[in-house]
Amino acid sequence: MRQAIVDTGCPVCTLPKRVWNKFNDRGDISWLAAPPATVSAAELTHTTVLLGGRYPYRVGRVRLRIVDMGDGQLSAIKVLALCTEDAETSEVPLILGLAEILNGRSLLIQASESGERWAAVINEP
Repeated sequence: MRQAIVDTGCPVCTLPKRVWNKFNDRGDISWLAAPPATVSAAELTHTTVLLGGRYPYRVGRVRLRIVDMGDGQLSAIKVLALCTEDAETSEVPLILGLAEILNGRSLLIQASESGERWAAVINEP
């Protein structure tokens, strides 16, 4: 399991290189307008700012399936992803933008008062 920032209102995921590289190796990224991974980082012109650093990125679509801690899951959907060109050891966070995935669906998250225990339930209409 990976640590990630979950943003239920964000329409795009941000995938650091340590994450998207694995998807790319398996052929699970459909590259869009920005160049695919075969183009060197030096040739990229789009940049994003995260945690005070500026990173070039590629745009792609990755297939994402949300599952809860029980046996609930939502149908997989391809989501927009900014794939940052950062050092694989960097601290660039994995950001899961769930707006596209949750459109017309529901996610209920409950946390204990201390924040130590979490539970989530997902539903499709």
